[in-house]
Amino acid sequence: MLELQDIQKDLEKLRSTQEVLDAVVQASGAYGAVVFEAGGEPVVEVGALEGDIAPLVERIAGLWKDSREVSRMIGEVSFEETVYLAGSRHLLVTRCGLDHLLAVLFGGTTNLGLVRLYAGPASDHIATLLVDDVEPTQFKVGEESP
Repeated sequence: MLELQDIQKDLEKLRSTQEVLDAVVQASGAYGAVVFEAGGEPVVEVGALEGDIAPLVERIAGLWKDSREVSRMIGEVSFEETVYLAGSRHLLVTRCGLDHLLAVLFGGTTNLGLVRLYAGPASDHIATLLVDDVEPTQFKVGEESP
């Protein structure tokens, strides 16, 4: 049975994750960001992601799985991130622990290197937040995760 203390702890982790995503979006100039399970279930979203994001993250999860398989087929053993560049909107997807992914939606005027600079440490920090039995810690943009 769920205890109130466990529910409060989970809510604190989600709030902390949202704060990290807010910091990434603000610092990088991205449109929005979402953390979701590798199976395609949204966990936390921030920013201007339009409409119901469930179908979007399901597709991104599928693309991630396919991209990871292509990577293996060409002999790459590590697959940590992928970037989808379109005409005016782009997407950076990075691993966020073992079971989650972080997707950052950004525009053509936003520098990909800047998005990577903030998304990398943020995904590491979020991965520690989403692990059971870990207390949330403060995240500062531009700092490495402990």
